[in-house]
Amino acid sequence: MKNKIHLRKLTFEDKVPFFENICHDKQVLETFVCPYFENIKDLKFTKYVERNNIYSIKKGDEFVGIIHKVFENEDHVEIGYAIGKKYWNLGYATEALRLFLHKLFSKGVKEIRAGFIIGNNASKRVMEKNNMKFYKLVVEELEYLGSKHDVVYYSIRKEDYEKQHCS
Repeated sequence: MKNKIHLRKLTFEDKVPFFENICHDKQVLETFVCPYFENIKDLKFTKYVERNNIYSIKKGDEFVGIIHKVFENEDHVEIGYAIGKKYWNLGYATEALRLFLHKLFSKGVKEIRAGFIIGNNASKRVMEKNNMKFYKLVVEELEYLGSKHDVVYYSIRKEDYEKQHCS
C-alpha cells in the first residue's frame, strides 16, 4: 500500500499542477470545495501559498494533490484533502492522511477532524482506513454548486491514534 509519497508546503511551482488536478477539474470539485477556474491566469495562487497551512502531496516530484488545515483551535484541527483524478483509487489519499495525522499529532494537536459530503464514499473510506470514527452529521451545512449538502465528520483523538500506532 505504501506509495512512497511525501508532504511539503505548497509552493509557487505547484501552481500549474494545482490548477490542472484540482481547481480546473469539475469532477474533483464535486467533492472538494474550491473555486473552479477556467483559465490559469484567473487563479490567484499567492493566497494559497501565503496561507502556510496547505501541503502538496507529492510522489517524487509529481504533484498528486493537497492536504491542509481548514480550521484550528486549542481543542482540534479540521483538515481537508483533494487528490487529482488520475491518482484516485491508488492509495495516495490514505497515505497522505496517515502522514498528516502523524505530523499534526507530533506537534501536540489533541484531535483531528475531517468532513465529507454525503455520497463521497471514497473520502469516507480514506478516513476509516486511518482509524477515524464518526463524529457528527450536519444537515445542510454546506451550500455548494447550487445546492445544500449534508456533511459527515469523522475524528480521531491523539490518545486513540497513539494506541494504534505505538502498540
